[in-house]
Amino acid sequence: MKHLSINDIRTTNKDSRYTAIGNDDKKYDAAYNANLKTMFFCIPDYIEILYYTET
Repeated sequence: MKHLSINDIRTTNKDSRYTAIGNDDKKYDAAYNANLKTMFFCIPDYIEILYYTET
């Protein structure tokens, strides 16, 4: 399982779904929108995303 950064994902320039791994060792669903160049996910504000994996 390759660890991806947001910059790695941006270079693909395509909409896709990912799993975000938080500093609490939990997995969160995430979706990248290439038009907006934005990752969307719902996590508590005190969680830091360490990396993403492809879903």
